[in-house]
Amino acid sequence: MVAWEELKVLSGHYGPVVSGGFPVIRSLTFKSNRRTFGPFGVEEGTRFNVFTDRGQIVGFYGRSGWFLDSIGISLSTPKPKVSQRFKMMFEGFSLHTVKDDERQKTKGSKG
Repeated sequence: MVAWEELKVLSGHYGPVVSGGFPVIRSLTFKSNRRTFGPFGVEEGTRFNVFTDRGQIVGFYGRSGWFLDSIGISLSTPKPKVSQRFKMMFEGFSLHTVKDDERQKTKGSKG
């Protein structure tokens, strides 16, 4: 039987490669519910850690040139359960736009 493996954590380091340069991703480590991959790169600079305790990491996006400039993750999360108390708190709540508020002020000043 093969156990399901889910990617749960993306961590690493970011910082400039040269003094005074722009910060880039220096290292990446991927952790699943079963094992760890990496670190890939140089563990220097400021550490970052992105994890999910609900759902899983299902995709990546980023920007690069000579180096990996940025990285982001896409998450698949279960729909949150909304409590009855939360629903009651916002019952009867209405949303007004700025235009609606301005229209009311204009209508009141002309009359």
